Amino acid sequence: MDTMPKIYFTCRLHTPLRLSLVLLTKIASRMACPKKKHNCIVSNKRHNTSCLLPLFLFLLVLSATAYPGMIKKVDQDPRPRLLRGKELAAMIHEIRQKDYQLVRMFASENTTVEQYRYCPYKIKSFLMTLCTSTVSYQTSENVNPGRMSVSLHIRGLAAEALALCMLEQPTFRDLALNTTFMSSDEDNGGEIRKTQEIQLVAKSMAEGLTTLLRDSLQHYQETFPKSGAAVLAGAQAAEAVWASSFFNPAHISNYLKHETISALSEWIVSASLPEAAANNVTIKYPFQPARTVMWAMAALSNLATYYCQNDLGYCIWNWQPLIDDANIKESVLTLDDDTVLAEPDLTAKVRKQMLANPKLLESIMAWICLGPIHQPASVNYGWPGDVQLYKDLTLNAASPQLQSPSIVPWSAAEWVKVMLVPGTSSDESRQRILQAASLHGIHECLCNMKWSPDHLEQSASITALNLWSPQDECPDIYQDCEDYDWTSLSEDTCQEYADERWCIENGSDIGVLLDGTRFMAKEACCICGGGIRTDQAVSEDEASDEL
Repeated sequence: MDTMPKIYFTCRLHTPLRLSLVLLTKIASRMACPKKKHNCIVSNKRHNTSCLLPLFLFLLVLSATAYPGMIKKVDQDPRPRLLRGKELAAMIHEIRQKDYQLVRMFASENTTVEQYRYCPYKIKSFLMTLCTSTVSYQTSENVNPGRMSVSLHIRGLAAEALALCMLEQPTFRDLALNTTFMSSDEDNGGEIRKTQEIQLVAKSMAEGLTTLLRDSLQHYQETFPKSGAAVLAGAQAAEAVWASSFFNPAHISNYLKHETISALSEWIVSASLPEAAANNVTIKYPFQPARTVMWAMAALSNLATYYCQNDLGYCIWNWQPLIDDANIKESVLTLDDDTVLAEPDLTAKVRKQMLANPKLLESIMAWICLGPIHQPASVNYGWPGDVQLYKDLTLNAASPQLQSPSIVPWSAAEWVKVMLVPGTSSDESRQRILQAASLHGIHECLCNMKWSPDHLEQSASITALNLWSPQDECPDIYQDCEDYDWTSLSEDTCQEYADERWCIENGSDIGVLLDGTRFMAKEACCICGGGIRTDQAVSEDEASDEL
């Protein structure tokens, strides 16, 4: 996930300089090429060198205006300061650079530029804003719901800004890790003491995110109708845990210390189980905390991952057969010869804490089998890999797809995938997961998910199945089915519909058989639910024989 930091030099010209550049270029064109209607043309026979003058002036002015002293920079806070909601929102939009995808595994080039432009100067202010509040459940029994919603909103924005800064940036993760705050009586520059109502509720990022998770869940549980600010703040806090804990033992150790795992688990269990019980395990739209539950499971996955001692932190696992008396007794997962686990004892402690909550395991197993996606994306139904944060380009309304239960199952499969890695010899989490999975029929659910057209579901389920066991294979879709000799009007075959996972979106595509009969893909192809059912043909033959 991480790469070496990329240093970008960006030229952001002030408006007067841009206008001057345009004006000087136009004047130069008129002087150099008066007979060509100001369009410089280079002849095939001889070069008109006078027409190079505008280009020379253009480069001259560009170099002058791009001088580092004239670059528009982000104001550096001399000391950490509390940020307002509008400031935070504006910075978040700048760092995102119009990429409003819900799940971003990697930072775009434009985002990387903005990370280096904002984060070195603002990350401590993001942290101070996260760690302060006008109200706190920790110090007051009677909390005003309106004031708590405002507090959660601002602290949640600070958490989102931190998540964006730490995405693929180990340097900024370390900066966030090493920033702590003193008590309100000793705060740097008296920033917190400026307003008596503002109080320090945490002294570090791990404590701040954990407090935000707990405050948002309590507010969600106590308000009716359920608070949208609480759901959003919980999601933003969980995403920041996810972004910071990738291949960072120091952050993971802090989260273990501040019981962040428990706070994430409480969100998952409290939001999931009551809904599942009320709907007979089927969770229907709108499921308000879908985004929060999804990020909480994703965060638990990064916390529970066994990382390896290399530049990227990735481990390579292979199935090796155990040979006994010239016979293959079984196969075991082993690390690649050149790979060494990083901080395996820490990861084992994290997993042990997760599995100490049986309701967490029950919730995650239930979510896997609520997937995969089964219909085309619509206003109220989202594919997790494609969901956008906003309804349209105005950015005024959150996307309704964020409340779709369909965005959650991939993160549950991701957690099971991580937990199937064996790790240390004393770690029994793999055995616990396999036992629970057999009771809930998880292998079949993962087999269904591997045919998902969504890349997040597909990746998580296929890797989980590879880690499961080489002996347990998914059912062959062609075992009792045969594709018709069918071609779509765009000349695609059933095999291509299977390889490209086109059935959900394009199952109604019309095609023809060899005899010219018109069939839809969902009628002609086994992968789409059609085809020639050979098991039915056999049973019909047997029935006719009996007659």
